[in-house]
Amino acid sequence: MANKEHPPLLESAKHVERHANTVGEYIKSALYGGFDGVVSVFVSIAATSGTTSSVSVALILGLAKLFAGGLSMGVGDWLATDAEVDLARRERAREEWECDNFLQGEIEEMVHLYIKKGIDEKSARRLVEIMSRNRQGFVDIMMSEELGIPLDVLDKKPWAHGLVNFVSFMVFGLIPLIVYIVVVGVAPKVDPNVVFYISIGATALTLVGLGIGQSVVTKSGTAIRSAATLLGLGSATSALGYGMSYAMARWTGISLE
Repeated sequence: MANKEHPPLLESAKHVERHANTVGEYIKSALYGGFDGVVSVFVSIAATSGTTSSVSVALILGLAKLFAGGLSMGVGDWLATDAEVDLARRERAREEWECDNFLQGEIEEMVHLYIKKGIDEKSARRLVEIMSRNRQGFVDIMMSEELGIPLDVLDKKPWAHGLVNFVSFMVFGLIPLIVYIVVVGVAPKVDPNVVFYISIGATALTLVGLGIGQSVVTKSGTAIRSAATLLGLGSATSALGYGMSYAMARWTGISLE
């Protein structure tokens, strides 16, 4: 009876693990894009708060930052991931060549590596000699254990990471601007300070939402802790960016009035 029930459980476990890996593969790009989008766009509109033309100027600056920043982040993530994949491919090709032409040297390197991890030499040598009989598996182990390169790096799609980053930046970066878009289109005479305060609230809620989303996807820590962390970091980053723009305006005498 137990044998009949066991395979379905294994299949279920494999399905859950595969699903989590697929989502987790892009969480870094999504978080990068979303966090940078909402914070950088908010800082760009905050720099004009309190001026007589703050709503229209903030909207123009915010939209410019939204599109330029989204493209920059997306392309940057694509290029960085592409470089990471290229490096992993070169290192794997090198390890494969060394296995074909200098296998004993690779065995000795792995033996010393396991000895440093606390395994006695006899056991380490026996273990490595067994693993070296499977060329593909041995190369996989050397990539991970010796070089510290995760095996899934070779499966990454640079264009997909760039696209996720770009979309995340655009979606989350648009949130601080929504109230400005509505005001300019519907009620242009609304007090600019009120518009700015609403944008602050929308930005804060977005950061909280990003933190909760991170906690749900990664299943690490509590949602409250993740939300508080992103809200705190986002607030500090925004305050620093606003402080720099204010200081530069005072120092140069530039005014948006």
